[in-house]
Amino acid sequence: KQEYPELHDKVGKLAKKAGIPKPRLYISSMKVPNAFATGRNPDKGVVCVTQGLLDQLEKDEVKGVAAHELAHIKNRDTLINAVVATVAGAVAMLAELAFWSSLFAGEDEGEMVSALAFMIVTPIIATIIRMAVSRTMEFRADSEAVKITGNREGLSSALQKISSENKRSKPQKHVSKVQESGANLFIENPFSADKMTKYFSTHPPLEERLENIGSTEV
Repeated sequence: KQEYPELHDKVGKLAKKAGIPKPRLYISSMKVPNAFATGRNPDKGVVCVTQGLLDQLEKDEVKGVAAHELAHIKNRDTLINAVVATVAGAVAMLAELAFWSSLFAGEDEGEMVSALAFMIVTPIIATIIRMAVSRTMEFRADSEAVKITGNREGLSSALQKISSENKRSKPQKHVSKVQESGANLFIENPFSADKMTKYFSTHPPLEERLENIGSTEV
């Protein structure tokens, strides 16, 4: 708090406007501008911003990003994400169990093919649903941030700068599954790639987010 008194004060005031306790605040040494929030409820909230975000964004832009992360905490999005991921994983396991059960039960070829198709398709559908939930939460957090700050331009400008910097940075070729699974926590997916389709992305396209922000009443 002694190192970043202005940021702590800003987050505290925004949290009060959002109607939640001031979360713990951390600064990451990452040079790429980004931020994320976690915590299963507002009392356990944590917001982390990167040094790159503080260095490259203007005050109103940082304010918009902070409000977006506070909205995630207010909406308990970390908890929702965990529940959705757990359910999706359970569904995938049940599909695989059904396949192996039919295999060892000596089912005929037609039923085996159906079980195999079910095992392959079910996890894909579960993933699509999980990503759709994540994108919905991003839209909602963007809208909440505008209402908290009373300013559309700050968040819109911040998202454009963050997206531009992520595209400019060299692609990360060796991203682990653990790292990628946490991409939904960030305000902008730091591991996004051009080939990633909309339906398998944790975040909505930038253009759609800007349109959503523009249509949100201040």
